[in-house]
Amino acid sequence: MDIRASLIQANSTLVPRSWGQTEDCCSWERVRCDSSKRRVYQLNLSSMSIADDFFSWELNITVFSAFRDLQFLDLSQNKLISPSFDAFENLTNLQELNLSSNKFEGSIPKSLFSLPHLKVLDLCGNDFIKGGFPVPPEPVLLEVVNLCNTAMNGTLPASAFENLRNLRALNLSKMDWSFNKFHGGLPASLFSLPHLKVLDLSGNFFEGGIPINSSSFPVSLEVLNLNNNNMNGTLPTEQAIENLGNLRELHLSLNRFAGNIPRSLFSLPHIELLDLSGNLLEGPIPISSSSNLPAFIKSLRFSHNNLSGKFSFSWLKNLTKLEAVVLSDNANLAVDVNIPGWVPQFQLKELALSGCDLDKSIITEPHFLRTQHHLEVLDLSNNNLPGSMHDWLFTEGARHYKLDLGNNSLTGSLESTWYTQNFLKYINVSMNRVAGQLPDNINSIFPNLLVLDFSNNEIYGHIPIELCQIRQLRYLDLSNNSISGEVPACLFTDHAVLESLKVSKNKLGGLIFGGMDNMSDSLSYLYLDSNKYEGSIPQNLSAKNLFVMDLHDNKLSGKLDISFWDLPMLVGLNLADNTLTGEIQPYLCNWTSISLLDLSNTTYRSLPIVVGTADICNLQYLRIIDFSHNKLSGSVPACIGNILFGDVHDHDILQIFYVEPFIELYDSHLMSTYYYYLSGFAFSTKGSLYIYGVNLFDLMTGIDLSANMFDGEIPWQLGNLSHIKSLNLSYNFFTGQIPATFSGMKEIESLDLSHNDLSGPIPWQLTQLSSLGAFSVAYNNLSGCIPNYGQLASFSMESYVGNNNLYNTSQGSWCSPSGHVPKEDVEERYDDPVLYIVSAASFVLAFCATVAFSFCHSYGRSAILKM
Repeated sequence: MDIRASLIQANSTLVPRSWGQTEDCCSWERVRCDSSKRRVYQLNLSSMSIADDFFSWELNITVFSAFRDLQFLDLSQNKLISPSFDAFENLTNLQELNLSSNKFEGSIPKSLFSLPHLKVLDLCGNDFIKGGFPVPPEPVLLEVVNLCNTAMNGTLPASAFENLRNLRALNLSKMDWSFNKFHGGLPASLFSLPHLKVLDLSGNFFEGGIPINSSSFPVSLEVLNLNNNNMNGTLPTEQAIENLGNLRELHLSLNRFAGNIPRSLFSLPHIELLDLSGNLLEGPIPISSSSNLPAFIKSLRFSHNNLSGKFSFSWLKNLTKLEAVVLSDNANLAVDVNIPGWVPQFQLKELALSGCDLDKSIITEPHFLRTQHHLEVLDLSNNNLPGSMHDWLFTEGARHYKLDLGNNSLTGSLESTWYTQNFLKYINVSMNRVAGQLPDNINSIFPNLLVLDFSNNEIYGHIPIELCQIRQLRYLDLSNNSISGEVPACLFTDHAVLESLKVSKNKLGGLIFGGMDNMSDSLSYLYLDSNKYEGSIPQNLSAKNLFVMDLHDNKLSGKLDISFWDLPMLVGLNLADNTLTGEIQPYLCNWTSISLLDLSNTTYRSLPIVVGTADICNLQYLRIIDFSHNKLSGSVPACIGNILFGDVHDHDILQIFYVEPFIELYDSHLMSTYYYYLSGFAFSTKGSLYIYGVNLFDLMTGIDLSANMFDGEIPWQLGNLSHIKSLNLSYNFFTGQIPATFSGMKEIESLDLSHNDLSGPIPWQLTQLSSLGAFSVAYNNLSGCIPNYGQLASFSMESYVGNNNLYNTSQGSWCSPSGHVPKEDVEERYDDPVLYIVSAASFVLAFCATVAFSFCHSYGRSAILKM
């Protein structure tokens, strides 16, 4: 009854009706009792609470201590809060304990592992469980231990498994992006457990090789998952692999294994799945026409390696159960698919050959593809394939789940009459030469799409309003085409799940946002850049979940008034290359999560309040700020030196750019995840404009205030920006000296201070900037010598031209007396012990000679008397 009362207090609507109707709890739902003793031995309280990420069920778990005969307890999926596991230590008859998907905290006590009858322990999905792997002090009966997706970390000591000899399954996998992960090498004792069948250590930081060698005893493992770790070295030897005779699944993707693929992997008698993708493997796939492959093989995944040689699908002719072949991103692997007249015995569900040396006739003469009637995933992208978009790709019986034909040379039109593709969730035909208009009945052709990418083609005409009727559409990319007209307003306001809308680089116009100012709550990424939008930006813009808004390179005008903008989640804003006027208002600094801010070339005319005060220094997540090519004036606030610029330990902000924008297409047969990355950003550094992909966002940090009217001295506090990569203050009116504190910018790669009124010498401390790749102080009033040591010695005179009082010295010599000797040279000179001895001896001899001369020579005596 205490449990029932706690559920009612938590406002749960899932309290079983039978609870409390009778005093005999054995008749209640989710409760089982022993027939003879009428004692409760099983409680299934899974998913009893409606708690979510913001609300949790606070149940006093000590109520379970009264159930001394309890053998099976399931409290999973409740978001249940508990600071400890003490209440379970007295349940000595427990055999199975499932506490997964809750909010238990603290470390797992050894006593929990040591419950005398416990065989199954599931704590997966408790984000606040921390500490290392428990080492039971004595032998225990545990057979299944699931500790996936917790905050546990540390190494796995060899002694941890000495008392876990009954273990059949161990899951320590991680699915998050945190740094709370296991690390170190894998203990050999783990692979010697006699009954271990399933071992999942994926998503951690384990390193080294797989501790199996030819002298090892046969390993009982059937499933080994080491995906997404730091494993390295070569794969086990041919002889060692023979000890894995029971293996059915081998998952080694996303590691750093190198060398060749052992031939013996294809001789394992029970092998069904081999996943070696995302490594550094090279050489051929050791299969040939004479190979006697195990008939159980269902999945072969070798993508994202450096494999070479030839691979013919005819060598797989006897694999009647084959369902997946994934060979993508092996540029030197010649893949032979088209074999006229051959009808394979297998029916693939997944075929991924992106970025291979693929037979170019696979589209124009689709002998093989026409035999595969069960394909759900087809990826032929990045192959420069010729041909046109054939109707056979969209037949009435097609079961495509994902179709990726991007980055080829396909032609044709999208206006053909296709059959309805009910199964299709993801279609990408970007970077081809497909022409024509988008069909008006596109919602009838692709009614269940999640991702539609037709970018970088030759599509013209309008955007059909029927796109709004594809109710599951989450990512729409029509950028880099010749589409004109307006974007239907319903895509901004009425689509319940659309997260990303990208129509950059077209001929679109009309009112920005379709004349709307209230965006739908689902919209997170909005790219309308490089179009022909005119007019002003709405003053009452509201988009509560918008992360990125890119409106650059349009014809937007008028005064930018953001005082009433409601964009609480904004992380990236680009309004560059428009004709906006007015002040950069302090309201901008309310967006405390902003990381990328580009207001360059917008012809601002008034004194910028935000730059003239310290408000901008509240933006502690800034990584890129570009205010260049405006008419901004005043001084640069010194507190900018306190902005972290990349030294941020909260990775949630960065994940918005290069982790969050993906679409997960999950299918129980495919077990695959596909990532759909969004647009990057442009930033000028090292004298050139670079385009950074979103997944490289964390590699760039910079400030560009060039081509403005800033004056005064450059704040010395900018030297505190130890993680900044680029600083451009050129074409302003800065005066005073170059701060010597700039030597603190340890990661700076580009520093441009040219075209100002700076004076004084170039600080020798700048020679300590070892990462500097571009440097200019041209056209100032600098004086003294040009340091010709350290990284500064690598730059030509173009970096120093236009300073009449600045002169060069010969390579290898020090600056003249008016310059500065580098600190390290001074230290080296006086740290030499021989130099100390010689200097001291010289001083003594000189002193003695002087004394002797003064007192023994007549001229010396007369000189002393005159003093």
